[in-house]
Amino acid sequence: RFAYNRSVDHWAISGSPAIQLATKLVDNMKAAISGDELHFMIEYSAHDTTLAPLASTLGALQEMTPVFGKMYLFELVKRGTAYFVRALAGQPQQNPSAHQYTTYYLPLSGLPINATLNETYVVSTDTGVALDDFYNYILSTKGTSPQGMCYIGDDAFDRIGCNVLDAPSKGSDCYKYRHECPNYACPTGAYLSDSTTYECTTVSYTHLTLPTKRIV
Repeated sequence: RFAYNRSVDHWAISGSPAIQLATKLVDNMKAAISGDELHFMIEYSAHDTTLAPLASTLGALQEMTPVFGKMYLFELVKRGTAYFVRALAGQPQQNPSAHQYTTYYLPLSGLPINATLNETYVVSTDTGVALDDFYNYILSTKGTSPQGMCYIGDDAFDRIGCNVLDAPSKGSDCYKYRHECPNYACPTGAYLSDSTTYECTTVSYTHLTLPTKRIV
């Protein structure tokens, strides 16, 4: 479900599933270079439902089923005056009696400046990818809709029952969607009026600009 493919309409509109996290990783590296980030290491804890989308965004589709204890390590490497990104993946043996941890290099994709998507290259050794090329590759997975991962097609929007103003039943798909994507989860011309019940409402004031249901 997380396998990003830019040739699929939905992915082209929404963008890759973990572009925000992947961009944050690069932002941290750039902050370290500028001196604004003083931490030697930044650690994020996540479930497999975060790791799989991240692997998808990075083009590492072979990593789409992370096991228990999976780890991705992204290193900022300086060679002369140039900066590179090197990635390692690791995982423990999957039984209680063994604790050996195995690591290996994770292939990374790069996209040179002013290159076309057909010129994307993959580096699978410890050399790593040039930081700017790695960043350009991540940006190339951005979708055409400002909704990003909040984008769902009209059919799906209707199917989960968000095409009405009424408060959805707690725990329903529409309830979850309005919780995660409040700016896009009401019918056209309506907005979320209650962040507890997730009920939508409309107003008649013409000077207000209301969010639209679909921005593609």
